[in-house]
Amino acid sequence: MILQYVRLAILLIIVSVGPRASASFDCMQATTETEVAICADPELSALDELDSAFSAIVGVALDLTDIPEQAEFYDDDQVIELLAGHYSSRIQRQMQLLTPDDLRKLSNAINALSDWDASLFSSDQIIIISPVKKTLNLQDGIVVFHEGGGSADSDPIFFDLKPHINALSMQYAFIDNMIVSTISNRRYYSQKKYRNQDGCWREIGSEWEEFFDTAAAKDVRKVSVNSLVGQMVETRYDGNEINKSFSPSVVCLSK
Repeated sequence: MILQYVRLAILLIIVSVGPRASASFDCMQATTETEVAICADPELSALDELDSAFSAIVGVALDLTDIPEQAEFYDDDQVIELLAGHYSSRIQRQMQLLTPDDLRKLSNAINALSDWDASLFSSDQIIIISPVKKTLNLQDGIVVFHEGGGSADSDPIFFDLKPHINALSMQYAFIDNMIVSTISNRRYYSQKKYRNQDGCWREIGSEWEEFFDTAAAKDVRKVSVNSLVGQMVETRYDGNEINKSFSPSVVCLSK
């Protein structure tokens, strides 16, 4: 059970509990093993704070008494890993319950927090959530409604917040009326761009690139795709470029 793992961790981390944490509760008054673990980890503390902002809007709070035991991410501390996955999945559930009318209130609530920023785009139909402190290992989040495409109680077409314990970094941006999603680490970079056309947020282009020193010369190092005209350019490690064509299709951003 999660409490068994937490009890082992408490012996190592209880000295870290203090007023520096920014959880939704007073860490100086933390009493349960789970509360102590959250207060001792700055990323979990920030996620708890973010959950509180969502809870105030959608009316559904995070349940910290029934935490799944499966480990799916990348951390030596199983307690932190379990809680990280739990926060991510539950906040995504809260995102799914939002309506377009909620985004302005949610943005104000998040911008009142110490560890998060929120920005609205596309006639307040998109919210992008990002950590204030880039030193914290936290991921961006996003909720997207289709602009002009439904009633005030319509469901989001896309929402995402990955666990902070992850091998890849996820970032979202809104640039030149496009949603830009970027996934990266030291060895890999991938980006997709979406524009509101053809009845949806359509993927209009993408690229990926890897960074290895020992790859074969003829291996593909980089791929750039123009999804609107059906053109793709492959760049090999030897510097050669190969142009390819394909039949364009409409691929919409969706969950």
